[in-house]
Amino acid sequence: MPRRVIYHVMPAPDGWQVRRGRAGRASAVHTSKPAALRTAGRLAKAHPHAQVIIHNADGTIAGDRTYDGQALRKKRRQRKRVKKMLRTKARNVAKRRSAGRRGAATRKRRQRRVAVARSRAAKRGAARRRR
Repeated sequence: MPRRVIYHVMPAPDGWQVRRGRAGRASAVHTSKPAALRTAGRLAKAHPHAQVIIHNADGTIAGDRTYDGQALRKKRRQRKRVKKMLRTKARNVAKRRSAGRRGAATRKRRQRRVAVARSRAAKRGAARRRR
């Protein structure tokens, strides 16, 4: 099981910062605490297991939020669905294009080929039944 990623929302000289673990540099800096919390939540949701620790203005811990990766799994499923839909859409467009390129003569030839194949199958079936 992967380790939990921890983000800290803590005061900074110019507002509020979001730091990953014990990093020396902030991942994001915001003027307000709610904006920093939104960013920390978005960053945490990108990991299978994550935690956001919220600090007060004096540096003490006010609380925390834990993310179990459900949002990440949901996002991956959504991406998969979109990818599949786009593939299907592209395939259908290609089919329509190729069908449009075929003229009436090509369609008639294909219909004749299908009719011949059906009649051959019918003849084989009739021969089997006679035996």
